[in-house]
Amino acid sequence: MKTSSGWFRRSALLVLLGSGAVGAAEVQTGTVVVVATGFESEKGEVLIQLANSRADYEADDDGFKLAKIKASGGKAEHRFEGVPYGEYAIKIFHDENSNEELDIGWTGPEEVYGFSNGARGTLGPPDWDDAKFTLREPEHTAKIEVK
Repeated sequence: MKTSSGWFRRSALLVLLGSGAVGAAEVQTGTVVVVATGFESEKGEVLIQLANSRADYEADDDGFKLAKIKASGGKAEHRFEGVPYGEYAIKIFHDENSNEELDIGWTGPEEVYGFSNGARGTLGPPDWDDAKFTLREPEHTAKIEVK
């Protein structure tokens, strides 16, 4: 009697998977704490984007994770929980008029902004490589001064 060894191996694997004997490696996660300073008013909201790739960082959308919080006493803090270990970058700006855009005038941005690692660009945002950091511990604190 001829048997299909491929079928047997697949069936055995399904039994092992169903029993929990074989499973995917658990993804480690941590918390990214953003501590931003330099806010001159408490009007509007502070928008914080946590990007998880160069493409995400360069895109003009909400990114991997987005937070909208209030500034108080010149400071804004937010915790991004359950973030998988890996590379990230942070963009932040004070949306004083709550239009969800960084307002740009003739002389440049009219609202204060900042990036992780204190990175600054000359004619636009800094490069991903200048702003990125690696989350590889349970908690990473990113201190950003907005200007």
